[in-house]
Amino acid sequence: MDKRSGRKVMRKRKPTEVKKKAVRTLDDALKFVLNVKRAKNLKERTLRDYKIHFRYFGDWLTETYGENMLVEHIDLEILREYVVWCSNDKEYYGGHPYRERFETHKRGLSPVSVNVRIRILKAFFMTLYTEGVLPSNPAANLSVMKTDDDTIEPLTKEEIGLLLKIPDQDYFAQFRKGHDVQGA
Repeated sequence: MDKRSGRKVMRKRKPTEVKKKAVRTLDDALKFVLNVKRAKNLKERTLRDYKIHFRYFGDWLTETYGENMLVEHIDLEILREYVVWCSNDKEYYGGHPYRERFETHKRGLSPVSVNVRIRILKAFFMTLYTEGVLPSNPAANLSVMKTDDDTIEPLTKEEIGLLLKIPDQDYFAQFRKGHDVQGA
């Protein structure tokens, strides 16, 4: 203690320990990430997509590795296995209510669809890493798949003109004026 009166004494403080919630299971991790994303004001549609695409990963993980997979045990090799499974072995439209309308023998998703899932996983694990839940990001070196470039040829002025000439302009004029369409 300093004997001089009026002088402030600097004492060493113990840093306060911040106790983080233990995130061990995939469900806990998903709830945690969704909470972080809600705090960042992400749209409900985006949050719903996170849930849907992460459920696909969770279902595959449970089927492949069993019920007790902890989030800290997921590594790059497991993520790459999932990507390969999605692109080669995933049942085409599996679980879709109208699946019988589609090709039931087809396997694998398109690279564009797989990339959606990869991006969700990358964002998910990046959040866990930046929030201090995981010591490293297992998806940091996970790359998206190469895709073919979509080449879209725009319509020419002549084609646009032809399209605009197709509708019956009398009908649309009557409709805009509020006349009864059925009586026309």
